[in-house]
Amino acid sequence: MTYLSSANAAERTLTLAAGPERPKLTYHTDGDRLVVFAAVGGAPQHPNWFHEVLTHPEVTVELDGETFPAVAAVTTGPERYRIWSTAVRRTPALAEYQVRAGARTIPVITLRRREV
Repeated sequence: MTYLSSANAAERTLTLAAGPERPKLTYHTDGDRLVVFAAVGGAPQHPNWFHEVLTHPEVTVELDGETFPAVAAVTTGPERYRIWSTAVRRTPALAEYQVRAGARTIPVITLRRREV
């Protein structure tokens, strides 16, 4: 299972624990979903945590002192474009990361709360 937690709500970041790694990720919201990006600063390969989420999409989110289960999904097509465009306006560094990533398209992952 993958765990996400807020490191600092003011910074709008999540800390992901997937295997041995604990990267700090910027997050955005899209309606009732959290959105994270497998940017790795524009590295040419996807990060290890992204492969973990693909294999195990049921995650646990810790945010603002609350812990809840969620399901991760990789966005595609028009939905990815819409979310990415909005995110780049809010976090311009994402556009630079995409340039650095070259041919690799940075994945946009949504996290939707699961009812237990």
